Amino acid sequence: MKPQFPKRDTPTAFRRLQRKLHALERAARAREARIAAMSPAEYARYKAWHAARQPGSAAKRRAAKMPRPQHLTFEYLASLPTQPISPELAELNRLKAELKERLANLENGKGYSNERPD
Repeated sequence: MKPQFPKRDTPTAFRRLQRKLHALERAARAREARIAAMSPAEYARYKAWHAARQPGSAAKRRAAKMPRPQHLTFEYLASLPTQPISPELAELNRLKAELKERLANLENGKGYSNERPD
């Protein structure tokens, strides 16, 4: 948490600032002593607890917890087994490519041929 310092134009600002800085130093020393006295298991729990509480706004932390829908969709699609292409689908893909080629020929001015290239 970011400390909030007193307004500097008040008559007691300097004294309050000194008291605040002293309290922050005292809390830091106490925290360091508490961490130094922890067992390895306690320290691991403390680090996990500390890592789970990242700084930032509540909305930012909530968004980080929620998985992205696009990511889930991709993982789902990637996990699906690939299916072999049926002969009917292969024929449809071949006819589609042939029609695209004819359309490209018409657009390029090469004319239209009613004959199949088979």
